[in-house]
Amino acid sequence: MGRNATLKPLTLRRWVFGALGIASLSGCSPQSAVIARVGPRVITVEDFEAAARVNWSQYPGNPEQAKHMLLDDLLRRDLLLEIADSRGLERDSSVVRLKRTAEQQVLLAAIGQQLAPRSIPVSDAEVATFYDWSGTRAHLLLVYCNSRVAAEAVAFQLRAGRRFADVANQFTPAGLLPPGGDLGEIASGALVDPLDAFIREAPIGVIQGPVEAPGEGWFVARVLSRRRVPQKATFEVQRPILADMLRQRKQRLASTRAFQALRDQYRIAVERGAPQELFALFNTPQPEGHDRYAVPAPDRSHVMARYIDASGAPRLYTLGEALDDLRLPDNERPAPSMTPAIEEWLQQQVMRRVALLEARRRGIGLDPTVSRTIEERANNAMLEIAYQLAVASGVDAGDADVRAAFERHAIQYQRLLAVRIQRVAFDDSAGSDRLLRHGGHSGTLRDAAKMAGMEDKVVEERVSFPNPDPLWKAMEPNLQSMSIGEWAGPVKTAQGWNVLQVIDKEMLPLTFEALSPAIQQGLRQEAIGMIRDRRLAAVTDSLKRITRPFEVHPEVLKRVPWPPIGAMN
Repeated sequence: MGRNATLKPLTLRRWVFGALGIASLSGCSPQSAVIARVGPRVITVEDFEAAARVNWSQYPGNPEQAKHMLLDDLLRRDLLLEIADSRGLERDSSVVRLKRTAEQQVLLAAIGQQLAPRSIPVSDAEVATFYDWSGTRAHLLLVYCNSRVAAEAVAFQLRAGRRFADVANQFTPAGLLPPGGDLGEIASGALVDPLDAFIREAPIGVIQGPVEAPGEGWFVARVLSRRRVPQKATFEVQRPILADMLRQRKQRLASTRAFQALRDQYRIAVERGAPQELFALFNTPQPEGHDRYAVPAPDRSHVMARYIDASGAPRLYTLGEALDDLRLPDNERPAPSMTPAIEEWLQQQVMRRVALLEARRRGIGLDPTVSRTIEERANNAMLEIAYQLAVASGVDAGDADVRAAFERHAIQYQRLLAVRIQRVAFDDSAGSDRLLRHGGHSGTLRDAAKMAGMEDKVVEERVSFPNPDPLWKAMEPNLQSMSIGEWAGPVKTAQGWNVLQVIDKEMLPLTFEALSPAIQQGLRQEAIGMIRDRRLAAVTDSLKRITRPFEVHPEVLKRVPWPPIGAMN
């Protein structure tokens, strides 16, 4: 089988971990010639080109050298997978767990693309209307509620004369909207509908709502004022930006409606009292060191939400599942002090399960591209473990290794003692512009100044460091890195503007002991990386001798274009 490996840098240890941002997989194809075989794995021209399109810029040198470097990384990757196979890592519990997670991520992304396609058209008339809307601004007050019942209570109290700010602060969860629900003056186009329509159309001072913004919740609003403002740019200038904004709004609305339909289809319903149960769990004081999520087994079976599966059979989402989801490191957690946010989080967790059910009902996982993507991510999990076992474990750098890393970069670790410069000071930037126009065809700043008729303004001086003068104190980092002959400026000072050129530099090499602890640690990590690279080369070289089949077809590789067609920068 073939794979599309999405690589990063030049050595395997640097791209093996989580480097597979795969959008599609080529796989083996009778039309794709074979470049190499490593045991049961095959690298085809199609596989190679897919990896090259994403990573070609990471491989410098002439085309033939670059292609061979990329192929070497692909071969090393497959050889490490041979280690993973020989040790049965695909049955390792962590790999099984990561593969399950990868499968869910791929299926969720695929069902999301099916439900809300990205290719949504936007007409010129829509863009022109949107452009006109953006010239309207209104001062908007807003109250958010998570249910229609609460929103109706808000509207009743406001129409009865209660202060808007008091009602907004009572009903809107803290942090969702500005204090008092006061959004200030806001331009049309900034909000989702129907809230955006209020900016343009709602009567001034009249309570609006309750209305539901799809996927957002329920709102009550009041417009305090409205005005038209001049457009900052012409329609032609704004057209591409506005078209993209409109497309995003349409995509978001299509996605929201699709998932709402899915929610209704699978009859998702949060159990009454479930958000309050989680609220109590989040906010009850616990003894020091106690795991808040370690609840007794009987409590784990408490029902948090109900839904049905694709066949219509009832399904439950329990407290135990909610606690497991809360433990997931990449899973978003609700605000623990806001019951509406907890309820929304419960709906999201069930919605995730429903989306997976729908993806499997549609057979998305049977698509060759999707199944190979899942397989490749599982391979990446096995690669990480195989790399740790065969290469990374037990590696440390001795003093000699760290010193060697220091010597490779010693020229970078110097302190600026003094710099000899030529400079010209100006009262304004116009004079400096006139001097700089001659800089491209003159040898030194003095020569350029002579051409510009200002040779008498040139000052040559030696500046030592550290220097208390604010100008040189600010310029020290730049001067440290500038090469002899390099220009800088115009540089603004309290007295005006300066253009300068470095004529000579005095640098003091630093010893390893003079480096900061952070830099020393960085050099140690580099030394460890170099040792691991050598070990990786030794491991994979030995595997080449014993892996059968192991064959490379350079004549096939030679016919592959470089840079690859469709390469990404």
